[in-house]
Amino acid sequence: MSLSLHDQQLRIADLETALVTLVQTFAGTHPANAFAVSEAARALRAQGSKGAAGLLEGAAANAAYRR
Repeated sequence: MSLSLHDQQLRIADLETALVTLVQTFAGTHPANAFAVSEAARALRAQGSKGAAGLLEGAAANAAYRR
């Protein structure tokens, strides 16, 4: 079964929303968790994964791919 481009975009949007909610929940429970999330984002950025780092920091997914 193949998905249309629109279905793929909806799936990606759902995954982004779930990830953002999990990060907010995890980071909001304790200051050390917020630090761990920011360190994970820094490590991703150092590896060249700017889009993934932006998602961890709460940036919209589209912001990472703007030119």
